[in-house]
Amino acid sequence: MSDLTFSGALLPGADPRRARLQLTALFRLTDPDAVEPFFRGGRVTLRRGLTPAEAERLCERLRAAGLDCEVSPEPETEPETEPEPVPAPEPEPEPEPEPEPEPVPEPVPEPVPEPEPEPEPEPEPEPEPEPEPEPEPEPEPEPEPEPQPAVTPRTAPQPAAPEPAAPQPAAPNLFQVRPDAPAGLTDEAVQLRWLAALIASVLFAAALVAAIVAGLRGSAPAPVAGAAATGVDGAGQLYLLTRDAVLLHDRAGHDLLRLDAGRLGLTDLSPPFFVGRDGSFVLQARGKDGASLPWRCAPAGGTCERLPVAGPLRAVAGGRGDTLHVIDASGLVLIAGGSARAQVALAAESPAPALINEGGLLYLAADGPLVGVHRPDPASYGEQLDALLLLPAGFTATAVRDIAFFADQWWALLENEAGAVALHRFDTRWGPLGAVPLPAAPGARRLQPWGRQLLVLNPERSELQRVDGEGRVGAPFRSSLFAALVREQRETLAWRSTASTLLRCTLAAALGGALLALLLASDRRRRRVDAPALRLDREHGAFLWFPALAPVRRRRGRQAIVLAAAATVLAVAAALGGQPGAALASLALGALASGVAGSCLVPAGHVGIAGRRLLVADHRGVYQGGAADSFRRRGPFLLRGDVVLNLGTASLPAFPPSLDAALTRAGAGTLDPPGAGTVAAALLRARHPLALGLAGAGILALVGLAAAAA
Repeated sequence: MSDLTFSGALLPGADPRRARLQLTALFRLTDPDAVEPFFRGGRVTLRRGLTPAEAERLCERLRAAGLDCEVSPEPETEPETEPEPVPAPEPEPEPEPEPEPEPVPEPVPEPVPEPEPEPEPEPEPEPEPEPEPEPEPEPEPEPEPEPQPAVTPRTAPQPAAPEPAAPQPAAPNLFQVRPDAPAGLTDEAVQLRWLAALIASVLFAAALVAAIVAGLRGSAPAPVAGAAATGVDGAGQLYLLTRDAVLLHDRAGHDLLRLDAGRLGLTDLSPPFFVGRDGSFVLQARGKDGASLPWRCAPAGGTCERLPVAGPLRAVAGGRGDTLHVIDASGLVLIAGGSARAQVALAAESPAPALINEGGLLYLAADGPLVGVHRPDPASYGEQLDALLLLPAGFTATAVRDIAFFADQWWALLENEAGAVALHRFDTRWGPLGAVPLPAAPGARRLQPWGRQLLVLNPERSELQRVDGEGRVGAPFRSSLFAALVREQRETLAWRSTASTLLRCTLAAALGGALLALLLASDRRRRRVDAPALRLDREHGAFLWFPALAPVRRRRGRQAIVLAAAATVLAVAAALGGQPGAALASLALGALASGVAGSCLVPAGHVGIAGRRLLVADHRGVYQGGAADSFRRRGPFLLRGDVVLNLGTASLPAFPPSLDAALTRAGAGTLDPPGAGTVAAALLRARHPLALGLAGAGILALVGLAAAAA
């Protein structure tokens, strides 16, 4: 067996007044002051000899009211046990009055024997009986004593506390309700709250706008259209440079290896690009610090190290061994052994000058149709030996895009004033040999000798045009590695674009919801709320309570959950399909279904009627009570103060149909119906799931319309 004890203290955060009222109602007391002795700090044993389950049940009910109670096992020995004090003992029976004293019996005279016949004497007078003493007055009953805590003597055990009365099945739990009595605000407090809400709204809106802008800036770049540069190593393997990877092919053009930029520890790979005979390559890229710098990487994707040059690369060419000829911001630089060995100032104003090392000389395509010839030896490095003017017949060249030595001929991509590009051949002494007709030639940028064919690179096209040594144009070269890379980039772009769209929509919806919540929180109007005129803890037993239709509500709630899940799936599918409008419409439908599901799964509330009086508790457990004609009604909603109750509809019932007739007989809803805005504001202030779902659906619909209009 177990004992139920109370420490005399409240749990943290408990409302003292509510705890006393709940304890008073639990033990059917009429005066809340009767429980004050239990809150003087001493431990009180409320019940003895309970089963563990019963003791735990009563303790949980008391804890729900904020009372610090505990269950302890009953001691085995039973010497003078501590009496069981009661929260509010029943009044002691009135003391019985002392019995009235019995009146003294009247003395009976002893019989006198009859004398022998003689003349009769006069009889003696009988003694008068003693007067009866008047009974003592009946003592008046003493006033009802206050209950005492656990200091009762051990020798005087008190009777056990009474069990709480069992309420009606549909009546509200007194531990879970509270009256609707919000504290009034002064004008200064209202203004301060409005100012704080306004500042918070502005800050929150700025944060969301910044997040949206950051999300837009972080969107994936467009897929590459073609290779940015090419190179060939000593084994005849072809290298294609793209923004995200270096692609390797064998001499026949078959796929060998894909070196992703992340594997190299770099990002944003870009030309100029040079491949050495040992397979090492030089390129421009961004390192971990985010700066775009020149790098030299070991063969097969080994480690990369920075080149000792100033500023970004403009052109690069190979030399003997591991030497490099580089054009940077300062001029022409000779690099050998990882350091700069020679340097000369060079005015190369072309945006992308071409530099090649052929026959022991450096050929530089500069501004105009000129090719400068320079010395590569360190002793007189960069000294210009000659300048070649390229003027083929029938073509007025204004610039040289690239030059290459292939099949014992010089090849040059020339551009005229109109921007047209043509491929021309020259002999070893730079005599014109004729033009080579190229399809889609305006986009041609670079020339790359590769075995017995010359590749013409167009960064805007995925294939490379092939030309043989006689100037005949062959079938273009297409890389399957490049096609796979472009396909992955497009998938990533589509996914990130979808994610970015969802992010914008979500942030916009969150912004609208936050502004709506802050607007409600910063309501400048001082609401005058009618306080409950009835005490639920005293009068709930006098009301007829109407039960909620729980099975029907659960069934409708499950159906709404299925609809919300289906709408979410449709929204995700529409977002993945690149249709943000359909995604937002599906999300709005899902928000509406979620609101309906929430309104069906939360408590429906309580309605009690006693004649022309009405008690109503909403889904939060906040109640209002008073005359039935003080309640206003609009549609299925019953409203008084800040308490609003959804009575249900034919498709979403909440209470039995008999409630409507009972409310009409009681006189509820006779006043003018409240406005739709008043009901909506009350529902939002009460955080009713149906109102939240409708608000979310409306916000998403507005965002979808705005997105469609944009």
